[in-house]
Amino acid sequence: MVDAPPWIYRHGDGVDGLLAHGPVDHTITDPPFSLDVEEGNDAIEVRSNQFKFDAMTEDLRNRTARAVAQQTRRWALVFCSIEEAHLWRFALISAGMSYWRTGLWVRENTAPQFNGMGPAQGFEAIVIAHSRALSQRWNGGGKPAIWSARIVKVDRMHETQKPWDLMRDLVCDFTDEGETIADPFAGVATTGIAALGLGRRFVGWELNEEHYANGVKRLELPLLDPRPRTPVQTSIGDAIKPKGARTRARMELDRSVLNALEAVGTDGVLASGLVDLADGTRRQIDRSLKRLQTHGAVVRKGRTSQTRWFSANHPPETTP
Repeated sequence: MVDAPPWIYRHGDGVDGLLAHGPVDHTITDPPFSLDVEEGNDAIEVRSNQFKFDAMTEDLRNRTARAVAQQTRRWALVFCSIEEAHLWRFALISAGMSYWRTGLWVRENTAPQFNGMGPAQGFEAIVIAHSRALSQRWNGGGKPAIWSARIVKVDRMHETQKPWDLMRDLVCDFTDEGETIADPFAGVATTGIAALGLGRRFVGWELNEEHYANGVKRLELPLLDPRPRTPVQTSIGDAIKPKGARTRARMELDRSVLNALEAVGTDGVLASGLVDLADGTRRQIDRSLKRLQTHGAVVRKGRTSQTRWFSANHPPETTP
């Protein structure tokens, strides 16, 4: 059996691409800001001169949220302006995800407000949501949702390129080794580089041909050194430990069951059939199905020993 490649990076529409690709573990993405925000920040002239991508629209935001909610099994992180955070929150909730909170990327070397009329913008928002399919867990203990990193200003290949150390920290905090991270607005693939360097898989899309080509070149280079982060010293963060191996084992079984149900589609499968497909005991499978049903990730048809189970994305066909 040939192992799947560690990364897939395609030139094209990321929303359509994510829908066609199928389920992923996480989505971490930096879509464009809306034009209203850019006009409010006097960025309209910058867009006409520098930006090589269209601004965010309500339709694109809603399409993106629906695709992310449909395909993401665990965390979804969406960069946006603070003015748009409530719009992304509403879009992701409406699409079926559970909103957790809005985090901040503090831009340590942000540019000053040159006209002097008020304070400069020193951060970007990160809207954090979770799928309702699997239990929620992260690796950050009790620390706050604040990450600091310097803006990329040297050898920058993209107008809004995110710093690698910021993406590395997000990958460490929210994902586990071996999981797949998607980015439908991948730019020059910084999310992918951080993911691969930490033993994750990556799938991404970029619409701009120049950015896509640069992203491929970066992904083909030797991996960046995933050096350890400096520990954050907070009393709450030190006191609260990430959940242990038992919780992770349950989540892995739930994901395996969900993958098996996705694979059989509208045919469904008996719980007994999942024992082999999902590699668990019958008791473990029954408990997993109960958890997934509670989250709305699976549905059942029939209430006897012949009950068939289905993914919520592929419910049983109804007879007229």
